[in-house]
Amino acid sequence: MKKLLVVLSLAMAAFSFQASAATFTLTDIANVHTGTNSISDTHAVTGSINTGWFFESTNTGTGAFAVELNPNNFGGPLFAVKVYDSLLNVVFDSGLANSLDKAFTLSFLANSPLFIEVIGSTNASGQLSVSVNAVPVPAAVWLFGSALMGLTGIKRRKSVLA
Repeated sequence: MKKLLVVLSLAMAAFSFQASAATFTLTDIANVHTGTNSISDTHAVTGSINTGWFFESTNTGTGAFAVELNPNNFGGPLFAVKVYDSLLNVVFDSGLANSLDKAFTLSFLANSPLFIEVIGSTNASGQLSVSVNAVPVPAAVWLFGSALMGLTGIKRRKSVLA
C-alpha cells in the first residue's frame, strides 16, 4: 500500500510540473495566426459587420475569449457574437446588444474547431479584434489531490492499528 501511495504522489508531482502549453490557431479569410496559450487578430470595419474566425487548439482546455469593437468615433455599435462547434451547434450566443465588447469563457476540445461569428452594424469605422487566452489549471488542484492522498494514507494506517 505504501508503494502505491508513493507512485501516486510521484505521478501527481509529475503532472503538476508538466507544461500545459497549447498551440492556438486563429484563421480568417486571409490569414492564419498561431500562438502559444494566447492569440489575437484585428479587422478594420465600417458600417455593416459580418466576419468570423475559426479557432482551434492542440490541447483540451478552457479559454477566455474577448471580442472588442474600438470605433474611431462613437457611432452606436450594435453587434452580436456567436460561437459554433464543428457540428454547427451554437455553443455561445451573446445576443445583439449596444456594446463595445463581449467577453466569455468557453471550454474546447483538442483539435476540434470552433467558428466565431461577429455580426452587427456601426455608424463609425474602427477596429474589431478577437483574442483568446488559455485559462490554466491552478496549482491548488494539484495540492488538493496530494493532500487527499495523504489523508487516505493516514486513514488506512489508523484502521490497520485498530
